[in-house]
Amino acid sequence: MASKLWSRPFIMIMAINFLIFLSFNMINPSLPIYFQQIGISESTTGLCIGVFTVGSVLVRPIAGDILDTFGRRMVFFISMAALVVLIWSYSLVSTVLFIILLRIVHGVDWGFASTSTSTLATDVIPRQMIGKGVGIFGLSMSVALAFAPALAVDLMDRMGFSGMIYVSTGFLICALALGMLYPFGPPVRRVTQKPKGRDAIIEKSAVLPAVIMAVITLTMSAVTTYVPLYAITMGMENIGVFFTFYAIGLIIVRLCIGSAVDRFGVTRTTMPAFACMLASLLILGFAESLTALLVSGFLYGAGFGGAQTTMQSLAVMNAPQSRFGAANGTFFIGFDLGIGFGALLAGVLSERIGFAHMYLALCLFIILAIVLVLKFHPHKETP
Repeated sequence: MASKLWSRPFIMIMAINFLIFLSFNMINPSLPIYFQQIGISESTTGLCIGVFTVGSVLVRPIAGDILDTFGRRMVFFISMAALVVLIWSYSLVSTVLFIILLRIVHGVDWGFASTSTSTLATDVIPRQMIGKGVGIFGLSMSVALAFAPALAVDLMDRMGFSGMIYVSTGFLICALALGMLYPFGPPVRRVTQKPKGRDAIIEKSAVLPAVIMAVITLTMSAVTTYVPLYAITMGMENIGVFFTFYAIGLIIVRLCIGSAVDRFGVTRTTMPAFACMLASLLILGFAESLTALLVSGFLYGAGFGGAQTTMQSLAVMNAPQSRFGAANGTFFIGFDLGIGFGALLAGVLSERIGFAHMYLALCLFIILAIVLVLKFHPHKETP
């Protein structure tokens, strides 16, 4: 365990994670637009986006345990090499069946790749700074999100969908090359007998954060996937700036939320985040201008950045270091389930009741998350 936060491994894994999420966030917002161009309906788009979760959820329960058992290095390099091939394969997309199969396999590999980078980060963050460290590490995802959607749309205009995919693949190749320079440490030794069965793949201390995260991310899919289409129905252009405001909110909150978690605890720092997300969805439901969408994007980014940081910090706070992989895997099961079901639900709701009413209906999930936090008062356990 490192004695300081800004160590060489921490900076390098942030850079690697930035490149991975830059590539990832170029794909997801551009797919609905591309699907619309080739005549795929909104509900089918939701299916194609959400089925990604099938693969990731299948592998999340074992990804953490595999990381803890076989080491970070092997999982990282195998999953990253596969990710390069899978992202490039999007340039071959031609039918819905092919899209669905590719999304499932992509989800499987993403489960390994994203869990490995998160686990590498928590390995090198000092335990007494885990909240701050997770928050700062999350900046790599937030900064990527600030640039990726607008970059993807611009590249699609200039080079077409396939050209954008080639650039996205290039970022992953850079991440893989940087990983070859990463100072992987020795395997973490277990201080107790290895758990068996379900206990080996699920870290109990991370279950509550995972459940709360699942509830939150049910709304995230509707925001990050369908806002561009929502804007098009209102005759708005340059909607890529929505994601810039979204990312600005994420970045600002992530710069301070980690320290707040370490100082004030999980419950006190999570409630303002939920309030921002709730306000964002309400604004989306009544939005009639680009300004309203941008304000909503900023608030949702701030809220989601705070909530994800507090829940992910909690997931590893109460786990032994030898179980960090399992804790991150458990946390991301909830994360992925929420995204997958959220995309499916948003696709159906938007087609049946319209985008505005869909966002108002999704407020119920934020209210449920608030109830869960107030009921269980999640906190860091003392030894």
